[in-house]
Amino acid sequence: MTSFASLVTCLKSISNSIREIQLGRTRDYEIVLILTPAIDDERSSSIVDRIDKFITDQGGEISKEESWGMRRLAYPIQRFNEGNYYLRKFSLDGDHIKDMEAYIGVSEEILRHMIVKLDTK
Repeated sequence: MTSFASLVTCLKSISNSIREIQLGRTRDYEIVLILTPAIDDERSSSIVDRIDKFITDQGGEISKEESWGMRRLAYPIQRFNEGNYYLRKFSLDGDHIKDMEAYIGVSEEILRHMIVKLDTK
């Protein structure tokens, strides 16, 4: 029975080591935000800056920033036919993505968003 206990202890140790290695990995992501057209450019910039700050506060790094401007939506969202589009490419520890989703979900000015993990090949 002691060999079984030793095996369990060893497996737990290996599992914890793997978890520590995975937690230290940053991955590349891309986010596209669609903001409501009902707000001005200053407010839009403030919202996007807040998301940029979230990324950097979590130890991430933004590699690309683009503003695509006002574009027509494929279908109405909250009775809006247009949205103000923003793109960010960034690297961040994968554990912070769920926190980021929750952080973005609080804002009523963001009509839609999509975070995609980029292939590093």
